[in-house]
Amino acid sequence: MLKYNLVPEAVQELPVPKQVVLLLKGSSNGAVNEIKVGDAVKTGQVLSESSYSGDYVVSSVTGTISAMAPHLGTFGQKYTAITIEASGKDDWDDGFKNEPSLNT
Repeated sequence: MLKYNLVPEAVQELPVPKQVVLLLKGSSNGAVNEIKVGDAVKTGQVLSESSYSGDYVVSSVTGTISAMAPHLGTFGQKYTAITIEASGKDDWDDGFKNEPSLNT
């Protein structure tokens, strides 16, 4: 018989990692990048390489982009690996500060 914990334990906050690597689908192939090494990013910020592309990732940490490199994934899919050195604090992007509504 399965036993369920009816009283959940307290939620524990996880520490912010020192570094994250995000995979952005596609490769810039010389396109003008909207993001570059040295850029500061906020938690929740949308990161894309070009305004002409619908591909993006959302930063999971606040920090600085320290590297961008091509990455070959499964079945030959091309990605750009975006490495972010985390600052250790969460500074949320303004897009997450709005109260949710049925219009968002």
